[in-house]
Amino acid sequence: MKKILVAVLCFLVVIICIAIYHLAPQIEIATGFAAKKACSYHFISGRSIESVQQIDMEMAPLNLIDLSLDKSQGTVSASLFGFKKKKAIYKPGLGCTLLHGEDNYHIGRTRQNTARLTTSSDLPLSSQTKISEEILNEAVDLAMDTSGKWDKKTTSLLIVHQDSIVRETYSEGFDRETEILGWSMTKSVCNLLIGMLIQDGKLSLDQKNLYPAWENDARKNITIAQLLHMTSGLEWTEEYEVVCDITQGLYKEEDFLSFARSKPLESPSGTVWEYASGTTNILSGLIKRQFESYQDYLSFPEQRLFDKLGMESAYMETDEAGNYIMSSYLFAKARDWAKLGLLYLHKGNWQGEQLIDESYINWSLQPSIEPTYGAQIWLNTNKEIFPSLPSDAYKFSGYEGQYVVVVPSRDLVVVRTGLSKGPPFDIDQVMAKILESIRF
Repeated sequence: MKKILVAVLCFLVVIICIAIYHLAPQIEIATGFAAKKACSYHFISGRSIESVQQIDMEMAPLNLIDLSLDKSQGTVSASLFGFKKKKAIYKPGLGCTLLHGEDNYHIGRTRQNTARLTTSSDLPLSSQTKISEEILNEAVDLAMDTSGKWDKKTTSLLIVHQDSIVRETYSEGFDRETEILGWSMTKSVCNLLIGMLIQDGKLSLDQKNLYPAWENDARKNITIAQLLHMTSGLEWTEEYEVVCDITQGLYKEEDFLSFARSKPLESPSGTVWEYASGTTNILSGLIKRQFESYQDYLSFPEQRLFDKLGMESAYMETDEAGNYIMSSYLFAKARDWAKLGLLYLHKGNWQGEQLIDESYINWSLQPSIEPTYGAQIWLNTNKEIFPSLPSDAYKFSGYEGQYVVVVPSRDLVVVRTGLSKGPPFDIDQVMAKILESIRF
């Protein structure tokens, strides 16, 4: 009997070792995700590590990950039963960066206190009488969890009609001062920054020969317009639940730009649409190449965009090598996300100043070869995305159900942030009820 027990235990140990070996890549992604997110939310948004663990990481295997805060070093470490430890470090003016071993690049900066437009520091509250409060309450009930429940997982809902806030509500642990991670909503902001450089004459939509490493193969024919439209033809896999290109780039690479730029063509450029965060970070690299000073690149999003809109606490974060991760890493308050939606709504104009050429915004909102996708933004062409909304609606969209929905024909911008995009939450249902509340 003793021999049998020993044999069984040995067999179980072997099975566990095999499981750990095969799951090691996934564990490393999970611990990287946990360290980076907890670091950013703690040092940028002021949330406690316990809050992030309880609210953002309640599902397995994230709920099994141990988080450790070192305030003196500005770091958060994560590991799963001691395995695959990952560390993220906070740097003032840059937010948090996931480290891969030691901090080899030593990227740093001093956040500049540039002048801001005091008139744009906040959005006014609405005094309209054309909003049905009763129906609007129903929309909020559809979006938000009731006390004691955490099913819809909506962290904020902000409704702006005719440039004024008509409703603003937050879940416990979040408020109007909380900076919220937009994930892929950041892509729609990258598009604005590219538009500014095109307006400056530094870039053009049909520009080719974008990187020296592409000069000797067919990648030299990729245009900026194709990168914006996600039709570059570069090989890419985007699935957040498995180890693939996007999770490799975010959680295992020191230099996301070099990783994305190294991808070979899998189809002729301009012929196939494929959603790819890699192409957005290639665009971030192109932005970087327009500045002689690296610090000017770091300051560009703030000085040309965020400060103009009064987004004084917005943070766009970098990888370890110092490239802005424009596919995924912008933290901003719900009201600031609404301002970005309003900038699109008003065709690049902010309180009388044309920050981006109107023709560029119009071009961005035209379908690419994928009818529901424009330039780093999702379109409601043929009402495919939002069956209940007019076809002129469009959205920024990010992982776990981050949305900025713009409905030009209704002069409406809606921000929803959360930790789930699926049932029982239904963004189309919520938007339909919001539209119903607006009386014309």
